[in-house]
Amino acid sequence: MKYKLEYSSSFRRDSKKLIKQRKFSSDLLVGVLELLASDPFNAKLRTHKVTDRQGKAAWSSRVNSDIRILWNYKSDGGLSLLLIARGGHSGGYNVYK
Repeated sequence: MKYKLEYSSSFRRDSKKLIKQRKFSSDLLVGVLELLASDPFNAKLRTHKVTDRQGKAAWSSRVNSDIRILWNYKSDGGLSLLLIARGGHSGGYNVYK
C-alpha cells in the first residue's frame, strides 16, 4: 500500500531553506519521503506521536540525527499524508512544543 504525500506551503519553504543551508541533501529528503510514502512506520524513520508548536497532535519521522518531518493523516480517510512541518529535534528550528 502506497500513501499519497501532500505538502503544505510551510513544509516546501522550510525544506528548500534547509537544503540551501546544507542541513541535509535533497537526495536524503527524497529517500525519506519515498520511505514515508511506502511505510510511515518503518523502523528507520523512528516515527512517533508528538505535539507540534501549535499544541496539535502530529506524527514525527526522522530525516537525520536532528531534522524531523511532522505529518498527519488527511481527514478524507484515504491513503494520504499531509506533511505539515519540517524542522529540528531541538534548537532554533525545533518543531516540537
